Amino acid sequence: MVLKEVAKRMKQSVRRHDLVVRYGGDEFIVLLSNKISESIIHQKLNNALSHPISYQDQSLTVSGSIGVATYPEHGDTLEILISHADKKMYKNKAQIKGNRGT
Repeated sequence: MVLKEVAKRMKQSVRRHDLVVRYGGDEFIVLLSNKISESIIHQKLNNALSHPISYQDQSLTVSGSIGVATYPEHGDTLEILISHADKKMYKNKAQIKGNRGT
C-alpha cells in the first residue's frame, strides 16, 4: 500500500506524458519525455514524498534518493542511463548523510 501511494504521488508530480515505473523493491524510474532541470525534478519528487502516509492508523514518513541521467549526455542505452542515474543517486544519498552528520 505504501509503495502504491509513493508511485501515485510521484506520478502526480510529473507531467501527464511522463512515465513512472517501479523498477524493483522500493526503486522507481521516472522517464521524462524531454529535458527538465535536475533541481526542479528533485524538488517536485521530494515535495511529493514529504507528506506523511497514513497506514493502519499510523503516520509514516518516507523519503527518496534521486539520481538523474539524461540522453544522450550520460549514455545512449537504457542500461547505461540506469547505471549513471544509480551512481548519481548513491552520490546524492552520501551527500545527504554527510550533511546530517551521520
